[in-house]
Order: sequence, then C-alpha cells, then structure tokens
Amino acid sequence: MALLYAVAGKSHALNLTLDELETQLDPSRFMRVNRQYIVCAAAVEKLSTWFLGKMRIHVKGYPDESIIVSRDKSSLVKKWLDS
Repeated sequence: MALLYAVAGKSHALNLTLDELETQLDPSRFMRVNRQYIVCAAAVEKLSTWFLGKMRIHVKGYPDESIIVSRDKSSLVKKWLDS
C-alpha cells in the first residue's frame, strides 16, 4: 500500500505498491527518487546538498519532511527537474 501526500497537507492511502504506481505515472511529472518516495516535480520547493554527495528534496507544504536522494540518483533527479 502506498501513501499519497497531497499539496493541501492531506494524505490518502492507495491500494497500490510504489512499483505499481510508478508504472502508471507520467515520468515527465513524477520520479521515484528512492525506495520510499515518488515525487511530483511541481511539488519540489528546492534541492539542497546532504551528506556524502546525497541530496535532500524540500517539498512544498511539508517543511519537516526529509526526502533523501542517493548520490547515484542525484544527477538524474537534477536533470529530471531541469527538463
């Protein structure tokens, strides 16, 4: 089961795994940034550097949420957000 966090600050339980959900979403708008999160590009407030070459995604409406991107995936996330 996946949990969807909406921009309005509400969450919704989905009867899908992240793997299933990932196949149904538009890859130009959504990206699997780690094993726990799929992020919408429009929800990204900013990126910041993290420890050991990793990045932290700051999500609009969720200031206390830390979404950490691995060093290996950091360049892919930057490229995805720039496109």
